[in-house]
Amino acid sequence: MLLLRASRREVSRNLGPSAVLHPGFFLRAHPHTIDPMRLPTPIVVASRCLGFDTCRYDGDIVRADVVSRLAGHVRVIPVCPELEIGLGVPRPAIRLVRDASGDRLIQPETGRDLTDDMNAFAARFLEWIAERGVDGFILKSHSPSCGGGDAKVFTGVTGDAFAELDEGLFARAARARFPDAAMEDEARLADAVTRHEFVTALYENAARRLGRKLPKDWHYPAALG
Repeated sequence: MLLLRASRREVSRNLGPSAVLHPGFFLRAHPHTIDPMRLPTPIVVASRCLGFDTCRYDGDIVRADVVSRLAGHVRVIPVCPELEIGLGVPRPAIRLVRDASGDRLIQPETGRDLTDDMNAFAARFLEWIAERGVDGFILKSHSPSCGGGDAKVFTGVTGDAFAELDEGLFARAARARFPDAAMEDEARLADAVTRHEFVTALYENAARRLGRKLPKDWHYPAALG
């Protein structure tokens, strides 16, 4: 898998002349056989731990085959919201905690409340993305920042009791900012039907973003399974 750190020239060429270089910005190389005049290339924001960097809280990386295969067909912008708000690698785990004021993002070992930091970063990053266009998101399952509906929301800072499963804070902000974007996690994309629906939505969104329609002979990439 080829991963390129984008230069300012590369960003401008791929995302438009007004693009600026965001810290940690990468572009996944895509096959030169794609004809951009016929087939739009979707732009996808992905959790950086999904094969791009060893940035999980435990210093690990998630090997997600489906993400690796999909990256050959789209442009990927990896991001780790937890790193972006200043947390290191490795780092004490964080969790969503529900209280009377709502859901908070807490680091139990240190007692830090990271809710405002996460919300502020999400707003900045998503606005930056909105200026350039995005067609979908692939986020890390179960994550309190990126989880797409399976993140545990605990009833306290300590203990194992949780109220329900919900989206992580960054994922919530992304869905609110881009309600029409395709959004999945790496676990759900292991299902062939879900993957087919997601990829189809990506290409439809990319065509719409460019004011075009998918070619009539477009078909789901067989390499994605």
